[in-house]
Amino acid sequence: MLIALVLLLPWRAAAYQRGDVVSTLVRTQHGGWRTPWTEVMRSEMPRFREDTVIRVQPPVPSEVLGDAYRPDEPFKLSLAFSESRFVVPWVKTQTQGGGSRHVLKYLQLTFFYSGSDILQVKWTGDCTCPRSRPPTVRAPTLFFRAQYTRCGC
Repeated sequence: MLIALVLLLPWRAAAYQRGDVVSTLVRTQHGGWRTPWTEVMRSEMPRFREDTVIRVQPPVPSEVLGDAYRPDEPFKLSLAFSESRFVVPWVKTQTQGGGSRHVLKYLQLTFFYSGSDILQVKWTGDCTCPRSRPPTVRAPTLFFRAQYTRCGC
C-alpha cells in the first residue's frame, strides 16, 4: 500500500518539453546589501531547448538607492534555474575603481540537457569599458544568451 502511495505522488524531477519556461530566480548585491531571491518575469525566462537572447532588469537593493550607494563597490548578480537546482554564483555586473569602469555586456548561459531534463548550467560573461560614469546606481539591463547543448550521456 505504501509503495502505491509513493507512486501516486507527483514526481519533482523537472520534465521539460521544448518551449517550456525554465524557472529563473535573481538576486543582486551592492555594498553588503542584498535583495531576496525574486522570480524573473515569465517573458524574461529562458525556454527549454530554444536558443534565445533575453533582456533582464534585475532588482536593486532599496538601501542602495539612498545614501548607501558606494561607486567603488561592485554591483553583483546571482541567478538560479530549474527550481533552484542550478545556481550561478555572484557575477560582477558593474565595477569601477582606479579610473576605469567595467560593465557586464551580456551573460552567456549554456544549458546542458538530456531528454527532457537539464543536467548542468555553465556561464561566461563579456564586459565592456564605457567612457562615461553613471550619476546614480541602477541595475544594469542585462542580456542573457541562453544556448542549449545536448549531452552525450
